[in-house]
Amino acid sequence: MLLLVGDNPFHGISHLAQEKARMRKKEVTNPDYAAHLVMIALENGADGFMFSVSNTTLAILEKLKDNSYDDIYIYAIIPYAYEFVRLAVSKGILGLARGILMDIIRVHDLHVISYCVKGIIDPINIIKWILLHEVLTEMMIGFDLDNIARNILKFSKEIDVRLGFETRNFAHLISKLRNWNIDLRGIPIAAPFNTLGFQMNPSKESCEKVLKTLPEPSVIAMSILAAGRIPLKTAAQYIGGLKDYFEAVAVGISKENHARETFKVLRKNILHTSQ
Repeated sequence: MLLLVGDNPFHGISHLAQEKARMRKKEVTNPDYAAHLVMIALENGADGFMFSVSNTTLAILEKLKDNSYDDIYIYAIIPYAYEFVRLAVSKGILGLARGILMDIIRVHDLHVISYCVKGIIDPINIIKWILLHEVLTEMMIGFDLDNIARNILKFSKEIDVRLGFETRNFAHLISKLRNWNIDLRGIPIAAPFNTLGFQMNPSKESCEKVLKTLPEPSVIAMSILAAGRIPLKTAAQYIGGLKDYFEAVAVGISKENHARETFKVLRKNILHTSQ
């Protein structure tokens, strides 16, 4: 199982404490400092980096490449959520959903996604895993758009990239993909898994039950700390108990001591190894 650095802190994001996130934003969102943290994490047990595509994270990737970190595992989430927020303010959530979905349906050759992929593959050339952002994933399953899912997965084969989905409705997504007769093998899916059931919809129990029915470990566990409410060791032990079902786990870091210690603890308690 892979251990990945998550990028929420680098965008000033906290799902539980926005004020705390704003206070630390200035330093941790600086690409130089963020890249420094990622490199520390990689030297202390992390295997790669999972991020939403933005100017900040692309700058981090460039710095990793400049420092010869060009053989790590990279999971990119596209498109970046900020644009959805900006459009939602002007169009409203329903108008935004309709607009984005109509754009995707009209663009049958997926130029929009192709543009996002091209923008991160060309300069870096190390990305082999791409996830559709949860906003679009939830729209896709909510509007029962099996043609969109099929086109996305077909497109991924054409560009030789594993393309999957980010979601906070894990059990529902798996049910939809199965109803659409889509083979789940080889499709990465990022979803929350933690001891509190935080963001695990419709419930912790249902997500765990569905997780154990997948044909292979292709899930990336995120939100394992429940926005800081779960101690790292407790979270690691929980994930460790389900490690046979996960492809990777992603955890955000915002300080140097986090970068040094987080992945040592994860490696020890999940993989039972040390660097």
